[in-house]
Amino acid sequence: MGYSDIFLTNGDRMGVDFLDIDQVVLSHAHLDHTWGLQHLIQRLAGRQPDFVLDDSALVYRSDRGLVIITGCAHAGICNTVACAMKVCGEDRVADIIGGFHLQDPPEDQLAGTVQYFKEVKPAAVHACHCTDFHSRRALAAVSPLSEMGVGLTLAYT
Repeated sequence: MGYSDIFLTNGDRMGVDFLDIDQVVLSHAHLDHTWGLQHLIQRLAGRQPDFVLDDSALVYRSDRGLVIITGCAHAGICNTVACAMKVCGEDRVADIIGGFHLQDPPEDQLAGTVQYFKEVKPAAVHACHCTDFHSRRALAAVSPLSEMGVGLTLAYT
């Protein structure tokens, strides 16, 4: 959601009908992810968001394996992926998308994360905010890391 109502403007341009929303899912409770919520609430006039824990992820089971979408992965990206695989009973990972909480990580943490990605072998990786360049470069050495940003559309059919 970000800091402002820009997500509403972008959604309008994409033809999103915000009145069809049943739920709002926030990755975590940092203000850079939640301040825009007030604009959505104002638009929906009276709907209130459900309580969300600080660290959460969304997992989609595709024909090619799990698509794991994280916020900032405060629990650790390896822990988040392992939990998703356990809960879903699936060992194939089609994509890991989101923040990996690797902003200037200790070298041993980054080395462990790189080793984990090497073992899990995700088919695709889309790291974004809170994943610094050094960490992205290290992950790209063992997994197919792609750039991502606003407007990117990914399909898993």
